[in-house]
Amino acid sequence: MSKNNQDKMTESKENYLESVLKLSLSYNIEKYDDNTTKEVFHDTVIKALKELYDNKNVTLNSEIHAINIKDDLDYSKPSVSIMLHNLEDEGYITIDKDNHIHLTEEGYKIAYKTYQRHLILSDVLVQMGVNIETALDDACKIEHDLQDETFDIIKNHYLDKYFK
Repeated sequence: MSKNNQDKMTESKENYLESVLKLSLSYNIEKYDDNTTKEVFHDTVIKALKELYDNKNVTLNSEIHAINIKDDLDYSKPSVSIMLHNLEDEGYITIDKDNHIHLTEEGYKIAYKTYQRHLILSDVLVQMGVNIETALDDACKIEHDLQDETFDIIKNHYLDKYFK
């Protein structure tokens, strides 16, 4: 079943907002590849989740620029520029006079939800034996399509196992 245009636009918006949040945090799991042990990957996911939970609803790194998002998502400059202006018009981000990108409260909620899903799903897949690069790629696809009920069950199982 192919996604309709509305679903594709929602997924794209989530990817951009997630990128702003991810770039604001200290721990980035995207730097790892298949040469990384699953223990090192898991430890970094746990640190990233703790940082995400500890920083909920606080001001994050204010030095994110369009070029950072372009590099993170590997999109063209014009595509990033258009989407950032759309996100600003829709009230998900603000862009200050120095072109720093900031998430609004509504943008942060979407980014937080998406990135939390990405972190947990990536680690679940790696712990099950999927290689890291494939897990990161697949988690990016799955995170947008899972129903909240399904993800909440996965998340609760994960948090019970690793955060007790």
